[in-house]
Amino acid sequence: MPREDEKKIKLAPKTRRGFRENVSILTAFFIIFLALVFALYFVASQSKDLNKSESPSCIGVQLAQGCYELEKATTNEQRMNGLSYRDSLGEKTGMLFIFETIEEQCFWMKDMKFSIDMIWLNEAKEITKIEKNVSPGSYPKSFCQGDTKYVLEFNAGVSDQNGLKVGSRLQF
Repeated sequence: MPREDEKKIKLAPKTRRGFRENVSILTAFFIIFLALVFALYFVASQSKDLNKSESPSCIGVQLAQGCYELEKATTNEQRMNGLSYRDSLGEKTGMLFIFETIEEQCFWMKDMKFSIDMIWLNEAKEITKIEKNVSPGSYPKSFCQGDTKYVLEFNAGVSDQNGLKVGSRLQF
């Protein structure tokens, strides 16, 4: 007659797996783990690429207060119109005027509706002049600077908020 201990042993389900089964299960979990890591990496890198993409007509400049999106004015018509007739300029946005030749560039506030900071830069993207808080009421006065390749226009106060000074070099 079997003992009661033996009955329990015989009735207990077999839970012990062999070495090969354990390795197979661990390998499967490892492969799933790696797939998840790669999927998360892929999603993260795609979102970074989306943040980097910019429309062809805009570029950015990094200043102390963050990245400012710049609308480019590269044609004569775009440069003549500039920010005229607009009611405002968005926060952390500006306009970059790009000239084909390096020479004196003059700006005025004709048909402007808000105050701006004007920043002249040479070919090395070094600030050569800053006109701060230029108001629409200053028209017809012109603001000029020689040896200019680029001019930036921002909302009034941006140059002070970002510590911009003559001699500062920008990257865009």
